[in-house]
Amino acid sequence: MESLRQLQEAINWEALRLSLKWEEWQLEGLLEEIGLLIPLGDPLTLHPTIYSRHTGLAAEELLKAHSSVKEAFFKLAPHDRIIKKGDSNFPEGRGLPRFLYARGNLDLLKMKRVTIAGTSSVSNQGRDYTTESVKALIERKVAIVSGLNLGIEGIAHLSTLAEGGMAIGVLTTPLTETYPEAHKQLQILLGERGLLLSQFSPLTQSERWHTILRNQVMAALSDATLIVEERDGGGAVKQAYYALEQEKRVVLFKHLVDNRSLVWPRRLVQKQGVFSVKSPEAIFPILFPSGVKKSPSKPLPQQFSLFEST
Repeated sequence: MESLRQLQEAINWEALRLSLKWEEWQLEGLLEEIGLLIPLGDPLTLHPTIYSRHTGLAAEELLKAHSSVKEAFFKLAPHDRIIKKGDSNFPEGRGLPRFLYARGNLDLLKMKRVTIAGTSSVSNQGRDYTTESVKALIERKVAIVSGLNLGIEGIAHLSTLAEGGMAIGVLTTPLTETYPEAHKQLQILLGERGLLLSQFSPLTQSERWHTILRNQVMAALSDATLIVEERDGGGAVKQAYYALEQEKRVVLFKHLVDNRSLVWPRRLVQKQGVFSVKSPEAIFPILFPSGVKKSPSKPLPQQFSLFEST
């Protein structure tokens, strides 16, 4: 079945990454060549000679790597899914990885999606703006996308779940790990009542710089990004620029632009595609102008499983 083929191809992919230490674009080219000869969803163990010939590595080395990767993949839960670029349920967006690992409701990827990003050292004002922004967006059937860091990201998810909205958590770790530990229960809830996504396979060793890759993925899979609160040089500022590279709209609050102790809001708001708003209620009409119903003009007086086989 399709899920099994995706699993086998993902294991092959990771075995090649482990063996060759190549960048993703290099592996894409390699698999394009191999795919002309054999189905990429076949286990590497069925065609070790072909893989050996195209990689220049001994078949024994490739088979050893495949075995190691396969063992790591057994850490995934039985209901976890692997979706591949080009699948009908794979989100649109430039720069997304070949595979995403998913836990939860994939139908959320069919909804309008807005990333909410911001500082981990959130102020009371930032907390209020986050919760009010969530309410304003989920009332318009928008799914909330965010990471699982402390501060704005955690508040965005908790507010979404509390209001009965749809939340998508994007991880800096594989699905099999939790970070930060303080959000372990939140991660469980998101997998049960929303959707968890990770670009990192179970074989991946988590690194601090994975946040950068995670932010790029959030920018790519979201329709737009809202920056609630952030320091100069913070990760949410980088998230905004990633969104602009994807030609996605970015919104921030006017009080940030007016805050003379911050440089980034005044620089960012000058970019095409960036908008400042005074209140959360103004976010949706700015981000989705085509989704706003025009009020009718006043009349005249007369007148929305992986491991079945291995």
